[in-house]
Amino acid sequence: KTRDVMKYLAKEPLLFEPGERWEYSLCHDVLAAFVEVVSGERFENYVKKNIFDVLGMTRSTYLLPDDELETVAEQYKFEDGKPVNIGKPIMPFFKIGSEYASGGAGGISTVDDYIKFLEGLRTYKLLKPETVELMMSDRLTDEQKRTYWTKDSHGYGLGVRCPKGDKRYIDFLYDNPIKFAKEKATYILVCNSEFNPKVSEQIRNHRFC
Repeated sequence: KTRDVMKYLAKEPLLFEPGERWEYSLCHDVLAAFVEVVSGERFENYVKKNIFDVLGMTRSTYLLPDDELETVAEQYKFEDGKPVNIGKPIMPFFKIGSEYASGGAGGISTVDDYIKFLEGLRTYKLLKPETVELMMSDRLTDEQKRTYWTKDSHGYGLGVRCPKGDKRYIDFLYDNPIKFAKEKATYILVCNSEFNPKVSEQIRNHRFC
């Protein structure tokens, strides 16, 4: 279970004191366990009741049943500039047993449902405008920015990267979709391939809808 896994994680020594630097981590899984403590509910149940059900996201879950694993999109990698189907290797990494809902990487959804989620943020159906603004605001200190991998183009808010100026490039779904709220439109790009610098360079200069 999510809280149980985080209890084991808490036994590990810290890599550094909080705030000293930025590090890619399981921090959002820790937050998922925190949600369970505060709400008294399993994380996946809390998200379903307060997000998925509210927005009509009927094809979204944190614990995909084994008999539905085949519905997950196949992955691709680039070899000599050409995409090669490599099956579905992503699943063993993000489905750890039948009880662990990973707050940072366990959500499974569809394009239609993800659009509903982004629209829920854009129209403030899920959160107040001031809360969304906080999510979009760079929270990194100067000290943390020294180890942040896209510090020249982005800051980091709550679970989303914050573009500086009008920079809009996208990778790993961490770009800031709610940045376009004032344009009254939702833009989404879903890529089921390994990160490829050439593709990323093309993506960063275009909008998709």
